[in-house]
Amino acid sequence: MMNQHLKLVLYTSLLFIFTGFSMALSKSFSLDKIEINTRIQADGHLQIQENRTYTFKGSYSWADYRLPLQGITDIRYFSLSDESETYRRDTSEEPGTYIIQEKNGEFYVRWFYRAKNESRTFTLNYLATDVITKYQDVAELYFKFVGTANDYPVQTVEVTIEFPSAANFPEVRAWAHGPLWGEVQFRNDKLRLSVSPLPARRFWEVRTVFPPAWIPTAARIIKQAQLETILQEEDAWARQANEEREKAQRRLAQRKEMEGKAWNYALTVCLLGFLGMLILYLRFGKGHQVDFNQKISSDLPHEEPPAFTSLFFFNKQVYGAAMTATLLDLARRGYLAIEQTTLPEKKWWGTKPPQFTFIQKSPEQIKKALVEEAIKLHAEEVEATSKLSEFGSELINDGSSILTHCNAGPLATTGYGTALGAIIRAKEQGKKIRVFADETRPLLQGARLTTWELKRVHIPVTLITDSMAGYFINQGKVSCVIVGADRIATNGDTANKIGTYSVAVLAKENYVPFYVAAPTSTIDASLASGVEIPIEQRRPEEITHIQGVSIAPNGIGVSNPSFDVTPHRYITAIITERGIIREPYREGIKKLF
Repeated sequence: MMNQHLKLVLYTSLLFIFTGFSMALSKSFSLDKIEINTRIQADGHLQIQENRTYTFKGSYSWADYRLPLQGITDIRYFSLSDESETYRRDTSEEPGTYIIQEKNGEFYVRWFYRAKNESRTFTLNYLATDVITKYQDVAELYFKFVGTANDYPVQTVEVTIEFPSAANFPEVRAWAHGPLWGEVQFRNDKLRLSVSPLPARRFWEVRTVFPPAWIPTAARIIKQAQLETILQEEDAWARQANEEREKAQRRLAQRKEMEGKAWNYALTVCLLGFLGMLILYLRFGKGHQVDFNQKISSDLPHEEPPAFTSLFFFNKQVYGAAMTATLLDLARRGYLAIEQTTLPEKKWWGTKPPQFTFIQKSPEQIKKALVEEAIKLHAEEVEATSKLSEFGSELINDGSSILTHCNAGPLATTGYGTALGAIIRAKEQGKKIRVFADETRPLLQGARLTTWELKRVHIPVTLITDSMAGYFINQGKVSCVIVGADRIATNGDTANKIGTYSVAVLAKENYVPFYVAAPTSTIDASLASGVEIPIEQRRPEEITHIQGVSIAPNGIGVSNPSFDVTPHRYITAIITERGIIREPYREGIKKLF
């Protein structure tokens, strides 16, 4: 009963306290402005430039645009850009690209970028052909610039139309269809139509008429008079709009009256709810405080028991959930076994969950299980690196000179290793090869580990500093580069020891193949690209000291990222125990699993 009352207090508190904050903390974006500049051509085509300004809260990578093709023969000369670059048409879905689809009477564009907590303006340029209809007595542009397919509200929409001649009333007449608060103006010999705001799934449509002589070479011609019909239609729609406006004003007045009453009711309900929660908390919500006076470390809990963690986070109180977490933690550590004793059972009110029993293991059973698991993992790793090395050796030609960075040999893994595994296997196949090993600052894994491993198996190795790699690559003394990986995203972006990205750029610039050797366990399916890979910042002493001896002034500022990310476009191939994959990496990685 105590637990039920406590849950009631917690759920009620969450409902009243956190509901208001959930939306504020969520990822969101706004479409601030759509600015459309158009020019009517003498041939009846419409040249359109549309600027779409977004404000992003959080990270975003794509946007799209839909244009109904009704009344348009086709779309020509499409281009897309933002403030910093012109996008290219490409199906790779990389930032700076876009795709176009035309189906079901719709012109659809999706473009890709990287934006985080910023405002960005995208510019779309295209030519809509045969949009103007030429009658005997008038020419008509009837165009929906923002359609109902727009799922998001727009703060401001502005449409400017430039005619073949100066636009003035009554030669040019115009009507806007959409929200009743829109405006139509003649300004600087152009027609300007604006609305602010434009709600989601509401359209902004323009109808304008002008002398037919302004479009002498138009293709869409109807040999009949139309001006009188257009004026009658617009007059009828204007009367209907005025009636709707009056109804809306009456509804607004009624809503304000109801809101005043609702606020009084809401304040009363909130006050009563707060008093109810306070009474429930004072009676049932206080937890039992544990007498614990030991010093608590400021570090985040790592191997501490769940009960101790509960004590730490909940002000010396241990709740019931800590007991369940303790049992699960003991099972995770191997001291208990969890056995399911019943199956899920369907009842008329729902499904009764299964029951579980905790069985304690003896120390001998635990020790045996740990040893068996370790042997199994070791055997799997040896087999994986052996297969990987076999695949990797296929990329190494007889007489090759290979550059490697950091350490990816048996000391870092097991068996052959990864990057060094491919090199060692090539040597076993009788290929005459030599290796350039970067020293790999700041911890010198290349100097301390890689050179020792290669010398041990009698492979000629030359130790160089990291900054010398470009010299040897440019001199043509490097046939290929092979490195390991700490993590690989699903698009092929690879994180490895700091300095790997620099080597990859140098290799691509000098047309030298750059290979990444890593088991499939390195691929993180939760990462869409390398941008999402967290980079560890290590201790400053790794830079300022060598073997305990200071080499820099005291107090100097230091940045020491442990890894960098090599974009997939610099990688020639990724070698795994399941085979070699090349571009497009996203598809190749899917096939591995």
